[in-house]
Amino acid sequence: GLWGSIEITGTHTALISAGDVIVEPNVVNNLRTNGLAIAEVVLNHRVDAKRAAVTLDGRTNDWWDNTDALFVGSDSQAQASLRFAHDTESIYLLSERLDYDLQKTDKITVTLARTGGKEQIKLVLSAEGIESAQYTDSDGKRSALDADTIPCATRVYGTLNNSSDTDEGIVHELSLPRELLNITAEEELAVFVKLQNVDEGASAKFDTFDGTNESDKTTWLRVRLVDTAAADPLPLVTDSSEVSADLSQTTSILQTSDPSESATVSTDLPAPSDSSSNRSLLAVCAAACAAAAIAVIAAVLTVRKKK
Repeated sequence: GLWGSIEITGTHTALISAGDVIVEPNVVNNLRTNGLAIAEVVLNHRVDAKRAAVTLDGRTNDWWDNTDALFVGSDSQAQASLRFAHDTESIYLLSERLDYDLQKTDKITVTLARTGGKEQIKLVLSAEGIESAQYTDSDGKRSALDADTIPCATRVYGTLNNSSDTDEGIVHELSLPRELLNITAEEELAVFVKLQNVDEGASAKFDTFDGTNESDKTTWLRVRLVDTAAADPLPLVTDSSEVSADLSQTTSILQTSDPSESATVSTDLPAPSDSSSNRSLLAVCAAACAAAAIAVIAAVLTVRKKK
């Protein structure tokens, strides 16, 4: 017979195990492999978006107490996490892309939809900021949105189209008018994400949430807008040593500084001065999400015996 077990180990994690018997082909005496497979997996599920006062500057100090995130990334080395916040006027999105080989053709498409209606906003994000935006109204009619009218701060950590170095990734921080989606207090957002990655010399790879279908909104992941207020933003630091030991245990809030980096802000907002230029530890944050979101094999124990 077959057996297996699932143990919930956290809000996003589960430990699964299963017995496995594989008949080895073309082996004398019908040699079989008897094994015990154990894996820790993380489940993408509904996340909460807290009320927050977000400053659109491409930094993460506004988000340290808003840590629920959706994760995508398994078909290539590129990965991304997405977090959400809201206030009475806007819905905020923080997209953090971890990518060791940034190319101009790298994109992430994010679609936010009202669960109780037809309203949708579809955004294509790239190193240039919001590359395109499309709106679907309550009647299901689609029209282009002027991407320049959507406030978005974009920070690029690396050099585009240069595979001789190791890049870190891209951060997008943007806001959308809440009235476009006509979201009520009782509704949730439906979210679909498609990650496009093109490493030098390789063909494009596309990744999305397992089990979702872009044409079927009922399969999309959910974001609940909760009335819980996020804590005040952390002060921007100019040296990683200023981050306390306690904070160093929470990868999503770490910040460091590199005055020589060239971060771009693709928005009408003024670019921060060099003296306050702080870089999100994108590699650490997204890697932590990756470790928590992809199926990580914790152990595989195999015992072989002849029958």
